[in-house]
Amino acid sequence: MLPSEGTRSDGPPPRLRIALAGQPNVGKSTVFNALTGLDQHVGNWPGKTVERKTGHFEYRRPQLGHRHHPQPKHSLRGQGHKVSIELVDLPGTYTLTSASEEERIARDYLLKERPDAVIVIVNAASLERNLYLVAELLMLPVPVVVGVNMVDVAEAHGVHVETPVLAAALGLPVVELVASKRKGLQELVEAAVAVAEDPGRFRPNRPTIRAKHRGVLAELESLLEGHIPSDYPVSYLALKLLEGDADAAALVKEQAPAVWESVHPLLARHEDAYLDIAGGRYDWVARMVRAAVVRPRRGVAGLTDRVDRVATHPLWGLLALLVALAALFWITYQVAGPASRALGGLVTGGLSDLLRDLLSWTPGWVEGLIVDGAVAGAGTVISFIPILVIFFAALGL
Repeated sequence: MLPSEGTRSDGPPPRLRIALAGQPNVGKSTVFNALTGLDQHVGNWPGKTVERKTGHFEYRRPQLGHRHHPQPKHSLRGQGHKVSIELVDLPGTYTLTSASEEERIARDYLLKERPDAVIVIVNAASLERNLYLVAELLMLPVPVVVGVNMVDVAEAHGVHVETPVLAAALGLPVVELVASKRKGLQELVEAAVAVAEDPGRFRPNRPTIRAKHRGVLAELESLLEGHIPSDYPVSYLALKLLEGDADAAALVKEQAPAVWESVHPLLARHEDAYLDIAGGRYDWVARMVRAAVVRPRRGVAGLTDRVDRVATHPLWGLLALLVALAALFWITYQVAGPASRALGGLVTGGLSDLLRDLLSWTPGWVEGLIVDGAVAGAGTVISFIPILVIFFAALGL
């Protein structure tokens, strides 16, 4: 159960810090809320206006000696049957470049804070797009676990993700999720704890740069070796330099100005290298998708596809739009018409007659200003309220 309701053990439970990453709109917040419940802290990242969310929960380990859960070589299980986990919800980002504040925050946290593991959430229905972020995360020195979320939505569209095949292709744990129903969360945390306790089991199939610039990348790595802060792996920093990352260039200029004198001319001669870096990632993503994603056969269209074909047709789509609008206006006036007339009659009829009797002693212009001007105008506006309510309610459907 998450959070754990395990029995107490001697001494405090061991603590792991796990980062939660993913692109926007993949259900990352749903996973975070389901795991942490009410034990959350919301603030800002230091010196930034971007929201930072952290949460805590206790994971109850499987019992020792269970045949499905062999004990890792470096396991902390000897300290108890529970592990306390701090979950850090990273900003939703499409990549780990320095194009936005959110991307810088996510990347710097992973490089400098070095969490014990990263759970990256992907959308099963748009796996090809989401795997690009996974390709970048695999270049960092942190174990990664992939949670394939919204598999039910993907199945409804005829898309099936073979998670065991994807796990074998990626070379890392992949867990099938329906986070909105809490399905797969236990297995997800279990996989993250396993790779956090035994990083040696993490041997991913990382993407590679296309052949044209591999020699340049190797040359950059040799130039940087021994001259950069330990927070940054040489291979990762060299790749970001070749990719044209401004923050990486600024770091080398500041930390190793002598090396920059040799690096800068090399980068200037290979300004097109970012195409081979992105191309290598897309090639890698395409291989993963071909291996693990089963799509509907050609010619087999679902209900949504059939409706789209009609709605987007140059002729039938226009006719469908006209019919829909005609039906909308007909429903609006048929349903709202009686209420509108009743409200208008109440204001301009009974209320106006009452005011005329009360104002009979006043000059005629006063009676006309109040009854025929203010009240009649208000009655006209009020009579439109039922029409507007029904119209916008029907339009929202």
